[in-house]
Amino acid sequence: MLKIKKINKKNILITLTIFLSLFYCSKKNYQLMEPELFVKTLEKEISINYYFSNTLPTENYLRAVKVLEPNIENLSSLNAKDYFIELLRQQNKKDYDVAENFYRKAVYELLKNFRGRNIYIVPSTIQLLKDPNNNAGVGIVLYEEDVGKFFILDVIEGSPAHLAEIKPSQYLQMIDNKPLNEYFLEDVVSRIKGKSKTKVELTIQGYDYILYRSIYQFVPIRKTTWNINNKNVLYFQIRFAMNGVSEQLKQLLLESLNPDIIVLDIRYLSQGTLEEILKIADLFIPKKTLIKLYNKNQESEVFSSTDNIYFTGKLFVLHQFKATPFTYALARLLENAPNVKILGPTDEIDVFIGKEVSLQEKDTNYGAFYFTNGYVEFLEPSDLSKWIPMENFISTYPPSSKPNLDDPYHKKIMELIKQ
Repeated sequence: MLKIKKINKKNILITLTIFLSLFYCSKKNYQLMEPELFVKTLEKEISINYYFSNTLPTENYLRAVKVLEPNIENLSSLNAKDYFIELLRQQNKKDYDVAENFYRKAVYELLKNFRGRNIYIVPSTIQLLKDPNNNAGVGIVLYEEDVGKFFILDVIEGSPAHLAEIKPSQYLQMIDNKPLNEYFLEDVVSRIKGKSKTKVELTIQGYDYILYRSIYQFVPIRKTTWNINNKNVLYFQIRFAMNGVSEQLKQLLLESLNPDIIVLDIRYLSQGTLEEILKIADLFIPKKTLIKLYNKNQESEVFSSTDNIYFTGKLFVLHQFKATPFTYALARLLENAPNVKILGPTDEIDVFIGKEVSLQEKDTNYGAFYFTNGYVEFLEPSDLSKWIPMENFISTYPPSSKPNLDDPYHKKIMELIKQ
C-alpha cells in the first residue's frame, strides 16, 4: 500500500504515545544517576538526539535554577550549571520519591524552551511500565494537556472505569491520594497500570473511585450506519492506530455496501504510529507525495500514497482540539482526499517525532530521556476551505444508529448532507 524507503520504526513514534520502547530491568534495581554524570549525559544525548540544536545553552541553566530555587544569590550564566548540579545533589540526600520528583521537574524546566516534547522519565516510572506483571488497567484514555493536567478522552467498554460509570471529558486529579501536579503522561500511566485484580484509587473531578485493575478488550474501530435524506452514511470511530488497524479498516470498507458518505471520527484517537496513520490515509487519497520526514543525523525521507483508493465519495473527518499530533497528522493527510470536509480546529499544528533514550547500565535503570528527534513536513499546502471550524465536544456514548443531536459535529454533518 505505502511506498516507504529505509523506514526505522523505532524512530517514527509520534509524541504522546504511551507505549515506550524501553527495555525492562528484571532485577528491579533502579536509582538516580549521580548529578554531575547525569548532566553530562543529558548534554551528550541532546547533541546526539535533539533535532533542533546540538548544545544546551547556559541561559537554560540560568532560567531553570531561578525557577527551582528563586532565592539563590550570586547567580549568573557562568555558574548556573554548577548551581543546577548542586541542587540535584542536595535533593539526592532526601527521600527517594522527593529526589525523583525534583529530577523530573529540573529537566523539564531546563528544556522548557526546546521545541517539541523533551522530558526525563524517572527510573520508577520505567520500572513500572516495563514490569511484565503490570499488564492490567482500568480503561481510561488520557490526554496530557500540560504537566500534571490529564483529561479523560475516552473510557473503554467493559473496563473497570466503564463499570464504575466514569465518563469522559473530566480531569484525573490524584492516584491513590497522590496529586499529579508534576507528573508526565508516562508517570500517570505507569501508576494506573498494575497486576490484575489489584486495587487503585482515582480522584476525578473531586470524586473518589476505587477500581480493581483488569485485562479487557480494546476495540480500535467502532462502526455504525446512518440513513439521512435517503443517504447511506457509514460511520467509523477510530480510537487506536497501531499496526494492523489500517488493514482492518480496509476490510470494513471492502465489506460495505457502497455507502454514499463516510464519516471518519478521529476525535478519540489517542495512540498510534506515523506509519499506520499514513496507511489509513492512503485508503482514501490518490497517488501523490504526502510528507517529508526529517530525523536527526539521517537523510530526509519522502512518503507517497499509491493508486489504490477504496472510497472516492463524500468524506467527513471529525477532528478536535484535545487531540494528539498524529490525530492532526491524519486529518491533514486526509485533506488530500478528492471529496473531503474536515470538521474541527483550523490551526496549524507542528508534528514532531519523538525518540526515547534509555539510561540503562548493566542491571541498573537510571530512567530515560525523551527528545524531539525530528519533524514532519506536509508537502501539499493546506486548503482551509475544506476545514469547518467546530467547538470542542466529546460524547459520553459510543456512536449509535442515529446521529447524536447533542453532538455539534453530528448536527453539522446532517446540515451538510441536507444541503
